[in-house]
Amino acid sequence: MDHIGVPLSWKVPLSDSLHAIQASFWVAIIQFMQYLLFGTGFFLLPVARIVLLVRTTLLSRNSCLAASAPEPPSTISPELDAHNPVNIADVEIIPVPLNLNPATTFTTREGIFSFLCILVQPKSTGSVRLNSADPRTRPVVDLGTFTAPEDVVVLRKALKLALALACQMRAEGWNVMQDYELPSCEEDNVLDQFIRGAAQTEFHYSSTCRMAPENGTRPGVVDDELRVHGVEGLRVADASVFPSILATHTQAPVVAVAEKCADMVKRTHGA
Repeated sequence: MDHIGVPLSWKVPLSDSLHAIQASFWVAIIQFMQYLLFGTGFFLLPVARIVLLVRTTLLSRNSCLAASAPEPPSTISPELDAHNPVNIADVEIIPVPLNLNPATTFTTREGIFSFLCILVQPKSTGSVRLNSADPRTRPVVDLGTFTAPEDVVVLRKALKLALALACQMRAEGWNVMQDYELPSCEEDNVLDQFIRGAAQTEFHYSSTCRMAPENGTRPGVVDDELRVHGVEGLRVADASVFPSILATHTQAPVVAVAEKCADMVKRTHGA
């Protein structure tokens, strides 16, 4: 499983975009010295300083908050318990002052601002299979992107919300945004075509060695101590052990898995 993202992009003043340090060698040097001497400037800032995590069942058809067009109450937990799967976000929207579309040849000296819309609870699954008996041969990997049609529907809602946010940003005074890489309209079929053409991996590959019983209804590769079934002395400690992909970035959870694995190894073999 993987998180799939679709970027929407607008042209903005170069000074509002990290492309400023690409466009000018001297700007890059000045910003680098500013970071070294004063701890300020572009090099201090993370590429993404804020993320929006949203449950799409809380959105109306036009991506307004559900207060204006509520979903049936049964789809929304009144307690808003973060551990209740009903309340876990299924999309993430990240504002990024960069062009995120690798298929676009970016040659202008204008800045780019993007909303990266990410599906964080995909239903689609792919596969990793052996290519030959030679262990040095690369495996056959199929991400299976959009094999579950509902994934496109959820991403469509994320795009509508991102477009509504951009419209609100203009209304609030940031009227310098010019359309760059966007769908031509918000009709469902147009959005679906744009999604399929612009979708890209977020490199959160997961669940190829899931933790589960070897002979269960969904057979697993490792047990609850990360030991590979049927193989002595081998454990797996990365995102591949998640039974299903997590609705978040995978770095911190993988660190937690690795730390837990280290504790189990020390407990088994001594510190």
